[in-house]
Amino acid sequence: MTNKRLIIYISSILAVLIPCPGRLASGIILAVSFDITFILTTMLNFLFFKLNLHKSVKVLLPLSVVSLVTVFKLILTLISPLNALQLSFIFYLQAFSIYVIFLNSSETENLDFKLSLKKMLVNCLWFTGFTLGFSLLRDVLGYGTLSFPVTSGINQIKLFDINSCTFLNFFASTPGAAIISAVIISLAFQINNRKSTSEVNDE
Repeated sequence: MTNKRLIIYISSILAVLIPCPGRLASGIILAVSFDITFILTTMLNFLFFKLNLHKSVKVLLPLSVVSLVTVFKLILTLISPLNALQLSFIFYLQAFSIYVIFLNSSETENLDFKLSLKKMLVNCLWFTGFTLGFSLLRDVLGYGTLSFPVTSGINQIKLFDINSCTFLNFFASTPGAAIISAVIISLAFQINNRKSTSEVNDE
């Protein structure tokens, strides 16, 4: 993966995760929303090309993404109103994030449905792992808990007394999330550059 694509991927994801509540429960919901929307968007993209709607794809795709995210939000509202309320604006940030990631995936115009879907699933796994890891880190450091979504809101498992380490609350805040993000981006660049160097040397 090139540095340009890597920064687009990570920035698109962090644009959603930084303002998101620093809870694992929120990360789980967003991961499920992303995976469902991304897979359905891949299917719709394939359908648009099969129907020879190439010229309309740039209009149909963003409309499709927003529509799918809105439907997911409505379903979540019926299941867990509190979680839907907390993440209401975040879902629309996620719609933009999904569209950007989708446009920057080289597989978007692949007419081989199985191959396209398989490669898009890799993006889903990548996003899911990143989102859950980022949310878990903020939940544990910022609140000293593990939280999971339930119909009434969130269910918390207390790991340690955060009052004894009040400075850790900073990581649950938006500025704290931004600092964690900067560290992640720096590490991602280093790992990607080392991988690229290794591949060049092997050749």
